[in-house]
Amino acid sequence: MSNAADAVLPGYGPVEFVSVAVAGSPPVDFCVDPSAADPVAGWFLDHDWIDEPVQRAFLQFVGPGMRVVDLGCHLGTFSLPAARLGAEVLAVDAAPEHVALLGRAAERNGFDLRVVHGAVADDAGGSGFARFVVRSVHGHLHTPGEGDEGVVEVPVVVIDDLLDELGWESVDAMKLDIEGAEVAALQGMRRLFAGGSRPAIVIECNATMLRLQGVTTVDLRQMLADLGYQLFLIDHLRPGTLVEIEPDTVQTESASDLLAVVVRPDDLGLRWTIEPGLSREATVARLLNAAASPAAGYRRHSADVLAHGPAWLRNDPAVAPALAALGNDVAAEVRAALARPGPGAVGPGYAHVSEPPSGGPPPGTLAFAEGASLHLPGSGLEQPPTGEGPVAAELVLADLSFHVAAGESVAILSEDPLASNLLLRALSGTFPHLGSLRIGGRPVLLVDIGQAFEPGLSVAENVVLLGAHLGCHTGELEAKLGELLDRAGAREGHQAPLSDHGAEVAARIALTVVLECASPQLLLVDLPRIEDPTFAAWVRDRIAQLRSGGMAVVQSVRDPSELLSPATRAMWLRDARLWAFGHAESIFEADRRERLGLGPAVGPERPTPHSRR
Repeated sequence: MSNAADAVLPGYGPVEFVSVAVAGSPPVDFCVDPSAADPVAGWFLDHDWIDEPVQRAFLQFVGPGMRVVDLGCHLGTFSLPAARLGAEVLAVDAAPEHVALLGRAAERNGFDLRVVHGAVADDAGGSGFARFVVRSVHGHLHTPGEGDEGVVEVPVVVIDDLLDELGWESVDAMKLDIEGAEVAALQGMRRLFAGGSRPAIVIECNATMLRLQGVTTVDLRQMLADLGYQLFLIDHLRPGTLVEIEPDTVQTESASDLLAVVVRPDDLGLRWTIEPGLSREATVARLLNAAASPAAGYRRHSADVLAHGPAWLRNDPAVAPALAALGNDVAAEVRAALARPGPGAVGPGYAHVSEPPSGGPPPGTLAFAEGASLHLPGSGLEQPPTGEGPVAAELVLADLSFHVAAGESVAILSEDPLASNLLLRALSGTFPHLGSLRIGGRPVLLVDIGQAFEPGLSVAENVVLLGAHLGCHTGELEAKLGELLDRAGAREGHQAPLSDHGAEVAARIALTVVLECASPQLLLVDLPRIEDPTFAAWVRDRIAQLRSGGMAVVQSVRDPSELLSPATRAMWLRDARLWAFGHAESIFEADRRERLGLGPAVGPERPTPHSRR
């Protein structure tokens, strides 16, 4: 929170000092520009803490009297807490405002912290200046073809030279987050490494920005490995977990943070869970999740890796629907990433990576399908003795391969209502299937509301009946009956038979009982549109609360306006297949354009099966 009146930073205007504790370390005062479009500054103005896995990893290697280098220091999220812990700190940033803000913060805290303005490079030869794009936390060296907006000339600095000026022959800990210039920065530390120094390094590995500088994630990680470092992914999805990686491990997100050390963290007594490399299934699942990210940059990276990565990845059955979704992406840059790199272009670098071992459904997966198929009821669901399987005409959906993770909201878009209905029933365990479909959490199915209630009983009796069917305690249901009726907007006439009320009332009752009294881990929904805006808003907020606790929602819809909760991903069922699965906005837009006759959607590159008759 802000703890001082506005001050003025010469050349920039009013600033504020805020006291923030970083990753549980003692609070320090940061200097922020409240008018800047800086997400970190915005967070500091609203919170007195920040705690990210990368910060915890770094600060575990910092102590009194140690020497620390922070490259891409920004507001000092690493530099200031390191100085508070008693370390000597060298901080470097190419953005002039960041240098000014951190310098003022160092003065405020009374730290002897050296802040240097410059672009880190291998060599300061030539003019000694570099063109730098000032863009808040995403500032980077100017690349060919980029415009001149936000470009400034900044001095080039070489870390070996700065260390010589300080008289430092060794460094204990280092952080690098310089948007693709990491390889050049490490090359500018030849004398440091030649002298035997091997600081613990926390480093961002930004695939997109590295390639703009003509190198890959493999190049960066191989350079660290050649220096004798062991590499670990700092897993932001599972705080406190480090994952062992190799130089050529497929990077599943556009930007990842790595820990590079010469002695394993468990041998140092650090309290981290260390796991072996990601399994094949986990690698694919993470790439598919990133392929549906709201951030186009993450989707672009996934498109690049899925389309041009190793054969085992391209051939995974879950990848074709993801590529179809990416081929229909609303962002042109994502669609362009599917094209083969032109002459001289730097590819993702994973073409010949060996296939990781299989590990089954990734942690946190509530539904995992591999080659599952659904057939019409009564069509002979048992596999024939010949092993040839049912004829294609009997198929409702064939060869389904997908996953649904905890906390997700997945929309099902289908031209065939029967297909989406039977898929929801299969996910609930109430409809048989062939192939593998594993459910990792308690499902609750809300379809065909007429079958879930007794129309001749009163509304109140149906509330208790449905709750009891879902495993809720009858006494508790009766005690909060009035509250549930009010929430569902069904208090009036609640003693009358349910048949006297419309389908939406029944749907509101069902949703109220499930969301207030049951504890589903996988909520499966195919209900009429909820027209009551107040009730719809409550459902959205309540589902958001339950999703934060790990519940996933899978809902069959025809239009995004029907969604009970904003979709993280969307399935598009067509031609008896999972035709596309990915970024929900892109899939809904492709469907809308096709229905308006604005052009056909791009389909997956695989044979189209015979349609079910």
